[in-house]
Amino acid sequence: MIREFASRLWALRRGKEAARELDEELRFHLDKQTEVNMVRGMAPEEARRQALVALGGIDKTREEYRDALGVRWLEDLIRDLGYGLRQLRRSPGFTAVAVLTLALGIGANTAIFSFVNTIFLKALPAQDPDRLVNVFHFEGRRGSFSSLSYPDYLDFRQTGVLEDLAAFSGLTLHLSAGDRNERIEGEIVTRNYFRVLGVQPALGRAFSPEEQPEVVLGHDFWQRRFGGSPTVLGSSITLNGHPFTAIGIAPKGFAGTQLGEPPGLWAPLEMHAQLMPSPFKDWDMARARISNRGTHWLDAIGRLKPGVSVEQADAALKLRARQITAANPPTGDREWSAVVLPANRSKVWPDAAVTMRRFLGLLFAASGLVLLIACVNVAGMLLARSAARAKETAVRLALGATRFHLFRQSIAEALLLASLGGAAGIVLGVWLSALLTGLKLGAWLDLPRPAFDPRLFVFAAAVSLLAAVLAGVTPAIHAWWRDVLPALKQAPSVPGRTGTFAVRWSLVVVQVALSLVLLAATGLLVRSLQNERMIQPGFETRHLLLASFDLHLQGYDEKPSAIFHRQLVERIGNLPGVQSASLAVVVPLSGRRWATNIVLEDDPGGGAQAREHNLNLNLVGPRYFQTAGIPLVAGRDFSSADREGSPAVAIVNESMERRFWPGQNPIGKRFREPQGNEWMEVVGVARDTKYRQLREQFEPCFYRPIFQKPTGTVATLYVRASGNPWPLVDAIRGEVRALDRSLLLFDVKTMEDHYQEAFAQSRAIAAFVGLFSTVALILAAVGLYGIVSYAVTQARHEIGIRMALGARWHHVLRLFVGRALKLIVAGLAVGLAGALAAGRLVGSFLYGVESADAGTMAAAVVLLMAVALLASYLPARRAAKVDPVAALRCE
Repeated sequence: MIREFASRLWALRRGKEAARELDEELRFHLDKQTEVNMVRGMAPEEARRQALVALGGIDKTREEYRDALGVRWLEDLIRDLGYGLRQLRRSPGFTAVAVLTLALGIGANTAIFSFVNTIFLKALPAQDPDRLVNVFHFEGRRGSFSSLSYPDYLDFRQTGVLEDLAAFSGLTLHLSAGDRNERIEGEIVTRNYFRVLGVQPALGRAFSPEEQPEVVLGHDFWQRRFGGSPTVLGSSITLNGHPFTAIGIAPKGFAGTQLGEPPGLWAPLEMHAQLMPSPFKDWDMARARISNRGTHWLDAIGRLKPGVSVEQADAALKLRARQITAANPPTGDREWSAVVLPANRSKVWPDAAVTMRRFLGLLFAASGLVLLIACVNVAGMLLARSAARAKETAVRLALGATRFHLFRQSIAEALLLASLGGAAGIVLGVWLSALLTGLKLGAWLDLPRPAFDPRLFVFAAAVSLLAAVLAGVTPAIHAWWRDVLPALKQAPSVPGRTGTFAVRWSLVVVQVALSLVLLAATGLLVRSLQNERMIQPGFETRHLLLASFDLHLQGYDEKPSAIFHRQLVERIGNLPGVQSASLAVVVPLSGRRWATNIVLEDDPGGGAQAREHNLNLNLVGPRYFQTAGIPLVAGRDFSSADREGSPAVAIVNESMERRFWPGQNPIGKRFREPQGNEWMEVVGVARDTKYRQLREQFEPCFYRPIFQKPTGTVATLYVRASGNPWPLVDAIRGEVRALDRSLLLFDVKTMEDHYQEAFAQSRAIAAFVGLFSTVALILAAVGLYGIVSYAVTQARHEIGIRMALGARWHHVLRLFVGRALKLIVAGLAVGLAGALAAGRLVGSFLYGVESADAGTMAAAVVLLMAVALLASYLPARRAAKVDPVAALRCE
C-alpha cells in the first residue's frame, strides 16, 4: 500500500495545489492507519505513533514530496525575490543607477537584434513559408548573383522539384486616378504569384488566368491613396498612360517578399510592354525581355514539393542550368549556374546580405561589449552592497542560514535588477530601432522598420537572464566564501587586501580593457570618416539644386524627349536667381553606372577593330560643366548647337586622356561605339570626378550631349543658383507643369545633401560605435569612481592613523591615485591586445587608415587614462581632506 501510495504521489502535478492534495491524502491515510491500530487495541498515542512509523514519518514524507514536486523551490524563490525587492526599495538610488546601467546594455542589444530578426529570422507573411525558396542566376567567375531571364524562368518551372515557380520584378510607375498624379513603386508579377505564396487578398480577388489589365493594390497604399474605400474595386486607374482595373486589396501586413519600400500595387507580367516601355526607338526591349536569355530581369520565388529539401531543389536546378548552357552555345562560354536559397534567408539580395551581416555584426559586437561592461559595473555595485551588509550576512550565517541560501538570494537580487533593466531596455531598444531606421545608409543598406515579434521579447528576456548571471555570480560566489568572524568582530577592512576589494579591483581592470577596445574602434572609424571627407569629388557642391524626372514613364520617345529637354533648360535658365541650368542622366556618387564599349580610331593595338574598351558614360546638357562646377582643362563645353544632325562630339576626362593619349593633345581624336558607325570627336577635356562612390579611384569616363543622343530615361535637372537654391523649387515646378502638367519631379535636393549621403554608411557606423564607446567610457569611469570612493569610506580609520602619525594630504592622495593607476595600467595592457583585434574586425569599413594605426591607439589610451585618472582623483582628493580626529572618533 505504501509503495502504491508513493507512486501516486510522484505522479501528481507540480505546484501548490498538488502539495495541498498531498497533505490532505497523507493526513487521510494517517487517520485511517491510526483507527486501524486503535481497533487492534492500541492506546490513541501509541496508535498514532505506530501509524507514523508505518507511513515512514508523515512530516519527513511531506517535506520530501514537497521538494520532489518543486513546491519548496517555488516558495523559496518567491521568498528570495520578495526579500530582494524589499532590499532594492530601501536603496532607490542604487536601484535606479543599476537598472539604468543594465538598460543601456540590454537596450542596445535588443535594438540590433530587432533588425537581425526582421532581415534574417522573421518568416515571410505567406502560407507555410518554410517551403518557399528563391532562385538566382549565379555567375561563378565573378561570384555575383543576378536575376533570371524569362526563358530560364520557364525552364526552371519544369524541374519537378517545385510545386510552382512565380516571377516578379520591381518597377517605378506613374499613377493617375482622378485629378491626382503620383510616382509609386510597384511590381509586375506572374499570375500565379499570390497562389505560390498562399496569400489571399483581403478584399476582391487575385489575378485571373485571362490576360487582362488588372492590378492588386497594397493595403497601406490603398489606405493612403484611396482612404481605405472598398469602392475602388472595379474602378479604373491609369498607369504610365494605360488603364488598369483594380481587382483586389492585399492583406494587411503583406509587403511582398523583399525588404525595402513596400510595393504600392502588383500588375500582371503580360502588361510589361505597357508598363516598362523601351526608351529607345530602335530597340524592342519588350521582345528582348521575353526572348533573350541574356536579359536578366526577373526575381523568382517557388514552393517546394512535399518531401523535397532545399539541397535537393538546388541540385536539380543546377543540373537544369547545365542543360540550358549546353543547349545554348551563345551563352555557353559564360560560367553560370542556378542557386536555390530559403526565401526567409534571402529577403535581402545575397550580395548585399554580406554587407548587411558585416554591418549588423559590428554593431552587435559593440553593443555586446557595452552589455558586458554594464554587467561588470553592476557586479561591482553589488559587491559593494555585499561588503556593506557583511555584518548582517555574518549574523544570518551564525544563526543557521546556509551559504547556498545566501548565494540564492544574491542571484535573486541580480535577477530583479536585470528584469527591471530588461523592461527599460526594451523601451530603449525600440527608440534606438527607430533612430537606426531613420538613417539613410544607401539604397543597398536601408534598414527596414522592425515589426512586432515575440522573438524580440524572448531575446530581451534571454539577455536579461544573461545579465543577471554575469552581474550576480561574482557577488554570490564572494558571499559563499565570506569569512564570518571578521564581520562579527567588526574588524576594519584594509582596501586592496580583502577579498571584496581584490575582486572589485579585477572588475575595474576588465571595464578599462573593454572600454579601450571600443574607444580604439571608434577612433579608427572616425579617422576613416575624416579621410573620406578629405576626398575631392571633382565638382562644386554649394548652391546647386538637383531635381529628377522620368520621361520614360510618360511615354516620350527620342524626338519629344529632346524637345522637352531643350525647352526645360531654356526656361529654367531664364528664372531670376538662376546662374545656369543643365541636365545629366547619371548623378555622381549615386551608385549608378552607365557603361559602354568604345573603339579608338587610331588604336595603337593595330587598327580600328583591334580592341574594345569598357568606359563610364554620362549624357549631359549644354553648360553642364559650368553648372556642376567641373573645370575644363582643355577645349570647350557643350552648347545648344550640339544636337541631332550635328557632328558627333564628346568630352573626355583626364583619366581617359592619360590612358589613351598620354603625352598627346586629345582634342580632335575620334572614337565610336562598336555597334555604331558614327565617330565622336573629342572637343574638350574635363577634370576627373568621382563617378559611383567616393572611395573608388578616378576612372576613364566620357560625356555626350543629351540633345545629340536623346533618351527617355530618368534625367536630373541641375540648377546653379546665386545663393540658397531652395527658394527656387516652386518656380522650377511651375515651369515643369507648364511643359507637362502630369510630369512629376522627385528626389529634389541640394548637391550638398546628395554629397552628404555618400558618407551615410561611414557616418552611421562611426556614430553608433562611438555612442557605444562613450557609454562604455562613462560606465568605466563610474565604476572606477565607485571603487575608489568605497575604498576611501572603508579606510577612514587607516587614513586617520596615517595622518595622525604625520602623513600629509598629498601622501594620502598619492596612495589612492597610485592604487587606481595600477588598475588603469593593467586594464590598458589587457585592452591593447583586444584593440588590435577590434581593428581587424572593422578593417573592411576603413579608408586610408591601418587597422593597427599607432596614432589612433595612442589617442585612445591617452583619453581613457585621462578620464580614469579624473574618476579616481576626485574621491582620492576627498580622502586627502579627511579630518584625522573625526576619522578616529568615528571608528
